[in-house]
Amino acid sequence: GRSRVFDSSKSTSWARSRARELPRHVAAHLVLLSRDGRAVVNSHLRKDPRKSAAAHASAWAVKMAKIEELGLAWDGPVHRVRYEKLIVEPDETLGRLCDGIGVEYEPAMRHPWHSEPHPLDGNPAPLLVLMRESARVPIAGLLDVTQDTAARYVHAPAALSLDLRWKDEMSSDELRTFDRVAGTVNARYAWE
Repeated sequence: GRSRVFDSSKSTSWARSRARELPRHVAAHLVLLSRDGRAVVNSHLRKDPRKSAAAHASAWAVKMAKIEELGLAWDGPVHRVRYEKLIVEPDETLGRLCDGIGVEYEPAMRHPWHSEPHPLDGNPAPLLVLMRESARVPIAGLLDVTQDTAARYVHAPAALSLDLRWKDEMSSDELRTFDRVAGTVNARYAWE
């Protein structure tokens, strides 16, 4: 057996229920991975353009409020990781996280595609690269993603890269809407 289990799910209700089920002698660490809300909303606008920027921004703000509530109520260590910091300073960011959870940092952690993946939840697009690189097999039809997503990730390099497409892809109206709906919440997460 393994001495640690890492659950990468994004659901706050799932995290709460798992924490209640853990025996008292298990140290349950919570890692809150956050990202600039504009990048998240831009991603959602690409995936579901039928919804408005206001609807996506509102949903993101509500989700972040639930995540913050979970962090405040968590009965154990809480570690905050910024997506953008993880990408631009991976060794430092992963080193601090590993120190916090009691795991020895290894530079190979920066290259998850060289190990066997066990994804539990998350964005399917980057999982395409992870699965392609770790399995060394073509990924056509492996995950249910849009053609645009498949085109972007089927041949994407297996490397960490900062995704700031929101700066070019979101219209000025969408950015104003985001700021009106979720700007106050995003102040803590904004990355310029």
